[in-house]
Order: sequence, then structure tokens, then C-alpha cells
Amino acid sequence: MRGIFKLLLVSVLCRIYIIRVRMGLYIERSMRILDIVYRYAPSEAIQTYSIGKSFFTTLHFERIFGSVHDVAISLKRETYKETETAAG
Repeated sequence: MRGIFKLLLVSVLCRIYIIRVRMGLYIERSMRILDIVYRYAPSEAIQTYSIGKSFFTTLHFERIFGSVHDVAISLKRETYKETETAAG
């Protein structure tokens, strides 16, 4: 094992879990998810605030991508299919 692993202490319902932080995986998945988002909105409609947090609008693109609800359902399905990451 090379380097120092960062550990995150998580308390859930009075139980303590120590988990290994995997930033490389987090960044890779975040980038893959953002690539999926770019299929539904142009870059000028996407605001990225941090590695795992972006906001975007499909306003004025309904004719191309469908309703906001349709886009949300498609994003959720594609995200899980391509990254095996559940989207809420």
C-alpha cells in the first residue's frame, strides 16, 4: 500500500463506521456523469460548482430533449446504466 489513505469517520444510528475515501473513483464517476449531462444541455446552460455538484437548465431545449421530467428520467437511467451510480 503506497501513500497515506484518508479515512472518513461516519456515524449512522449510533454506529461508527470507518471508510476509506476514494477520491480518484469519485472524480472519475463525477466526470462520467457530467459527460452524460452534456448530452442534454449545452455547456453554456451548465454551471459546475465543485467536483460532484453541477446545475443545468433545459429551458428552451424542450423541443430537442423533451420535458424536464423526461430529461430527469433519462439522466437517471443513463447514469445508472453507464456508471452503476444511483441518482436520486
